[in-house]
Amino acid sequence: PQSVEPLIVRGQAYLRLISIAYSEHQKPGEYAGHIEKARSDFDQAVELDVKNPWAWIGKGDVQTWLKRTDEASLAYERALALDPFFDLARQRLIGLYTTQARRQAKAKQWQQSLLTLHKLLDAPVPDSWRPYQKEAFLLRSDVLLKLNRSEQALDDLSTVILIDPTHVGALVTRAHLYQARLQGRLAKDDFERACVLGSLKACNQLP
Repeated sequence: PQSVEPLIVRGQAYLRLISIAYSEHQKPGEYAGHIEKARSDFDQAVELDVKNPWAWIGKGDVQTWLKRTDEASLAYERALALDPFFDLARQRLIGLYTTQARRQAKAKQWQQSLLTLHKLLDAPVPDSWRPYQKEAFLLRSDVLLKLNRSEQALDDLSTVILIDPTHVGALVTRAHLYQARLQGRLAKDDFERACVLGSLKACNQLP
């Protein structure tokens, strides 16, 4: 009963069963028992070893299934604080915040979405993690445009294009922003790149 590792492994097994049940379109009530058992295992693991990052990852995953975003993010952040090189915890945070911000944006909660994305994108991370944040940067540029903050949106679009030079949507949107700023040369360059990549919309903007 004082052993942490079996609790973590069993908790992960319950999480796997939950994932399988969800993929088979089972009703939440049909796998609620697995969620409760996983929660119990990871809670015990944390009580036995509060410095075990895998126990905190498990707690975060349980809270994610329960749609308790704040509690999940705190658990993932705790895992990262214990091990700054724990890639899985960082991946979980990126996915969690991006999904939450997308949901808020869909509900037209622009400010809330922006705050969520700031928590993710303004935190210091190694440059090697930027590609994993591409969708979050793209989403933030869209939210910023909705709030008429085109200058900041331009910065995020440029980051997306730096990460993925073939991203047609980002190129076309940035080109239109350059047009609005009367920066024709820059707009033309983006339209040309997007046109070469197969965007008819961009091709039609060229002389």
